[in-house]
Amino acid sequence: MRISLILLLLGGFSLGAAAQADPTIVKHRSNCRLAVQTLESGHPGPKTMWAMGIIPTCVEEGGAAALASAIRGLRTSTDTATLHLLRRQAGSFRDADVFAALTEVAGDPGASAPARVYALLAIKSIIYPNKRTTFADATTDFDANGRPRCNRQTTYITDYNQVQGTPLPADFQIRVDELLRRIRADSSTPAMVMAATTCGY
Repeated sequence: MRISLILLLLGGFSLGAAAQADPTIVKHRSNCRLAVQTLESGHPGPKTMWAMGIIPTCVEEGGAAALASAIRGLRTSTDTATLHLLRRQAGSFRDADVFAALTEVAGDPGASAPARVYALLAIKSIIYPNKRTTFADATTDFDANGRPRCNRQTTYITDYNQVQGTPLPADFQIRVDELLRRIRADSSTPAMVMAATTCGY
């Protein structure tokens, strides 16, 4: 019995050591550390797009918190290519930190209009992962009567993959509703953000 136990322990140790030594696993962990560092600090800048591309696979390495930092860090950005990727990756995280960062940016009058729109679209993706609304569809102009021209077709998808992180607040839907009401009630809200609160939801 003692010999069997020793062999079992040695076998488990060998498997664990083998997993740690697996070049693929080691490389992935190294990439995740760099991706987290890049999104949290903004450096090295040229790696930002790469980091956002890999971050959904880095849950155990703190990917959600790093993505939340990136969302806040890009609140004044008008780079729609970067914001589009950020929205796509943020929408794939059903996580409280990511959700909080998105609601902060969406409701911040000091954030850029594109960043606020993409934040609203990402929130929608978190709540309704099978629905997609494009930036163009969510930011159509208002007509002469002040109504947004919601010339959109919501795309329904079946092959979405949503990473589960820290659970959302129990009242997350109430928070979203309050956020939308607050944005709509602010007369200084840019037209495209106002349209996104109506057409995007």
